[in-house]
Amino acid sequence: MDAGGLIIAVIGVAGWLMSSTPKSLYQWKTTDSLCTLKYASGNSTLTKTTEVSNKINDILKGVEAVQENTSITGYNLLSNSAGPAYAMGFVKLKPKKERGDVQDIQEVVDMANAKLGVIKEGSVMTFRMPPVEGYGMTNDAEIVLQDRMGRDPQVLKAKADELIGQLMQVPEVAFAYTMFRADYPQMET
Repeated sequence: MDAGGLIIAVIGVAGWLMSSTPKSLYQWKTTDSLCTLKYASGNSTLTKTTEVSNKINDILKGVEAVQENTSITGYNLLSNSAGPAYAMGFVKLKPKKERGDVQDIQEVVDMANAKLGVIKEGSVMTFRMPPVEGYGMTNDAEIVLQDRMGRDPQVLKAKADELIGQLMQVPEVAFAYTMFRADYPQMET
């Protein structure tokens, strides 16, 4: 084999290795867990939140890809805060070959979000758990809205909801949410 043939062989092997090697440290596709978060209005009781959480669990049991799920009421994972209006759930999926028609995890997330859309007692979101523990729950960005005119909190809530609606139209944004509570006692200045 001459030098030219060796160079072409090395380039070919290098190209094949570059195209077949994973492009990131870990693969999101290997995740087999989901998380659900529920937030109700600030006047929700823990009993009512538990009832809604049980309703969410019943809905998720109807998803063929779900192996088991459990929930905790009174805690918000994203804000690391406690309150009777919060609930979170952990969903373990079946092994990929046993998930039925929908095997892709993002399709399972989308299906779960669609089915949970019937929950009217608050907002519910579902997202994938990271495959590397401690990496983070979401790839998030934070936007802070401020009302410098002292208007009614409902006006700011309406603007926040409008912004969330616009963000949800962006294909790169999987889920946008607000933690604004118009019913939360405002600080007096």
